[in-house]
Amino acid sequence: MNEIVLLYSTRNSRIDHILKAIIGYCELLFPKRIRGYYLQGSYATGDATSVSDIDMTLLFRGDFIDEEEKQRAWQVDTLSEWLVGRQLDIIPFPEARLSSSQIEDVVLIEHLRKGARLLYGVESRSEIQSPSQAAYVQSCMLAAFRAISWHHHHPKPFPIPLMYPDSDDEFFGFNQLARTIYEEKTVTTERLVHSIVRIAGAFVALETGQVVLSKRQCVHVYGAGAVDKWAALVADVFYWCYDQWQYQIPKDREEREKLRRFYEQTLNFENHFLSCYYDLLSKDAHAEDTHLRQTARNQLTEIFNSRQEGLKN
Repeated sequence: MNEIVLLYSTRNSRIDHILKAIIGYCELLFPKRIRGYYLQGSYATGDATSVSDIDMTLLFRGDFIDEEEKQRAWQVDTLSEWLVGRQLDIIPFPEARLSSSQIEDVVLIEHLRKGARLLYGVESRSEIQSPSQAAYVQSCMLAAFRAISWHHHHPKPFPIPLMYPDSDDEFFGFNQLARTIYEEKTVTTERLVHSIVRIAGAFVALETGQVVLSKRQCVHVYGAGAVDKWAALVADVFYWCYDQWQYQIPKDREEREKLRRFYEQTLNFENHFLSCYYDLLSKDAHAEDTHLRQTARNQLTEIFNSRQEGLKN
């Protein structure tokens, strides 16, 4: 195998070493199958902190050969985390889906097209077509909806409006379980930040159509253009949970009270988003675009069935 020489450096020798190791590992597992390795997220935008994940997309040639290759490709993330001892987000993606009609793919494809850095392989993004603004907006809204579900422990049924998972808990029972490495379970505010930022990004897309490529950019753009009462919450959660506490649960009594207030306010922000999302889906359910219309109708059906299940219980 040839020496791995990165086409883009993060200017962090340890991170660059990890990237080379992951690429070398994938080249052994999938010889001549991956056209390009792309770095995304905060390491691509130069905004990484000590708690930032390493986000990569593995662009496979054509389509996956079979289901076995697809499953092995998705296992790269977990296996690599065990090897390097830190959190990763490695997404295998086949070229065949770059022109995907699946709404859930649009955000990833747009971020790959506009914000990713080619680390190794052959550049081929010039062939990617820009999606419609309506498809991008709906994809951002769907991503935010899933982030909220994740934050609420994926409730089944999914009630609208949402309630606190556990109103008697200090932090109202929201999902704080972090992804684990070496089976060590920890609690953090990562899912709180993820939910807040995804919602903010969805509203930015809805109001402006702008593609934001990092959490920090998302918070800045939302704060600059927001005319609602939630801008301060978005900015404060990001500043304290990400910049100051670096996702950790604070030990100081006053800071814990501050975090409690963040969680308390977040429920209303999430429910505000869900109301707007329902309105968008109701409109898109009659869109001319077949894929946009079908995705909206499927999501509305899922929400309706969840409500009916909730009424039965």
